[in-house]
Amino acid sequence: MTTTSKPKSGFFIGVGCPGCGGDLDLDGDFFVTECEHCGSPLRVLMPDTPPAFMAQSKVGGYEIRNHIDRYLKKNDLPLTNATLHVKRLYYPYWKVDATILKLRNKTEVKKIYSESDSSVESVIETDRSVVSVSPYSITIAGGTSMNGIPDSIGMRSETIRLVPFAEENIEPDFDALPVLRSWKAINQRVMLAVASMSMINPADFGQNVTRLFNASFSLIYFPYLVVECYGNDYRRFVIDGLVGRVLKAIWPRREESKAAVSTKGEMASKVGGGDVNLGRVSISFDNDPTPVRLHDNYVDNALARGVVEDLTEAEIPEDESGPVPEVSFGQLDVDFHRCRVCGSDLPVEMSYVYICPNCHELQMLGKNTAQLPEIQVAVAENERDLRYVPFWTLRLPDIMAQRYGNLLGGLDKQEQMFVPALGGANFEAIYRLAKRMSAAQGRMEIETVGSLDDRYQPVRIGVSEAFALAEIIVCRELLDRGHKLPKGDMGLKPEEIGLVYVPFRLENYFYVDAVLDAVSVEKKLLD
Repeated sequence: MTTTSKPKSGFFIGVGCPGCGGDLDLDGDFFVTECEHCGSPLRVLMPDTPPAFMAQSKVGGYEIRNHIDRYLKKNDLPLTNATLHVKRLYYPYWKVDATILKLRNKTEVKKIYSESDSSVESVIETDRSVVSVSPYSITIAGGTSMNGIPDSIGMRSETIRLVPFAEENIEPDFDALPVLRSWKAINQRVMLAVASMSMINPADFGQNVTRLFNASFSLIYFPYLVVECYGNDYRRFVIDGLVGRVLKAIWPRREESKAAVSTKGEMASKVGGGDVNLGRVSISFDNDPTPVRLHDNYVDNALARGVVEDLTEAEIPEDESGPVPEVSFGQLDVDFHRCRVCGSDLPVEMSYVYICPNCHELQMLGKNTAQLPEIQVAVAENERDLRYVPFWTLRLPDIMAQRYGNLLGGLDKQEQMFVPALGGANFEAIYRLAKRMSAAQGRMEIETVGSLDDRYQPVRIGVSEAFALAEIIVCRELLDRGHKLPKGDMGLKPEEIGLVYVPFRLENYFYVDAVLDAVSVEKKLLD
């Protein structure tokens, strides 16, 4: 099988092309791609339930002793002997990706000194509210608490190469540990953690606000190696299965233990365990939960026990005891990117909306069931050198229009929102563009478009993301105007959706709309 080169950065999923079987590397924005081996246009199909992936181990058996001995030598500790027992496991982590909105109320204090007398000063206090929107990503342990296994893999979740979690992808001698926390339980935990952010730095006036939007979940199985060393002493090491780094070294208590060695004159731990700083790293000397054993008998028993029993039988918290819950997860699939009507290949660009170049049928992708009857375009007098920018139009129910319509700008209450269907992390630019176009909608002449060419920007966010973005925009505007956010669901449920392209022309470092010649947008947002 032909393999692709290793990606440089990003969240990568390794899958196979349904046409030729060649490997594909799909980055974090994966949706539509082209097989570099056979040229087939391909579409990634996401499951309804959170998908599961796995990072395969890169540490070979012959490397394990080298990694451990390097760690021991670096910390002036005895090296391993001839007897090593390796247990290989996949530990589950939930990965949560969302958008977070923050309101922080701070009082800025400035001291102003007199020009004539520097000893005379006056203090000016200014209350300032700052609203920010940013991406939010976190990984949380989905299995039982295990000594030496981290609770999170942190930012590594954005850079490691993954493959779909499947029986055929589980490496020999590896055990996949069960998932003990459902994604719904993790969601509650994340919401509590996000809510606590408002209290870390208390507000100087009013109340801080932190709210999460559009959270999505996936499961990542990460490889670890648990190595047990037998001889005159019993030691256990937990090793990162990707890079071979020793994460923790554990010496269980023995009856004959005595206060032991130190480096640079420092005494080590007392009998019974504790944390010791050995110069360059802190090593935890934890109490062994099992009684003292003869080494020969213990080796035989250890080889007979399973991974979960040996490592977690004394470490499972009370709230995780009992039968393992049923946790279902989905698996992504890859199919040919073709028209559902005539079977012709669709353009290989990441978009949620297409018009088939062969039969001219409208194709709308994504999991949202809302139907889009047609695509519209704002009419411009001069159609030369224009770029058409997509906007989702969300028509609000009367009660919602009365409540939020005046937040969108303009002199009159607006009955529908214009939400930019562009990707990108510059929320401020998206926010300003949404308000300006929503306020200007009544002055546009709209007509139906029957085909899309290179001038039309792809639709980079789907309908569900547009709903979430609309709610974020309304929340941002409420906070900017000093209002409190409603508790729970805002009830912002559009009763009708549409897609309108608005033409823009380039002027120096900005694009200006070609309809009203009034709305501008930063050049980098469209390029």
